[in-house]
Amino acid sequence: MSALTNIFDWPKTTLLNVLDEATHAEGNQFDIVEIGLTDDRDFAIVVISGPHTKAIAQAVRDAQEDWDG
Repeated sequence: MSALTNIFDWPKTTLLNVLDEATHAEGNQFDIVEIGLTDDRDFAIVVISGPHTKAIAQAVRDAQEDWDG
């Protein structure tokens, strides 16, 4: 999904652009962008679309429960 992964377009990209691109994409899409923040934390955006999205989302939710303890 170029709207997510093309950092040069970020100033003019909206979440609606990313959603629109996912809606029109053919096949599976799996993109991750990880950004280091200035205070040594990280920020990640993951966009997934396709037939396995629900299973992957559930795995992430399960990991979140483990993270939250």
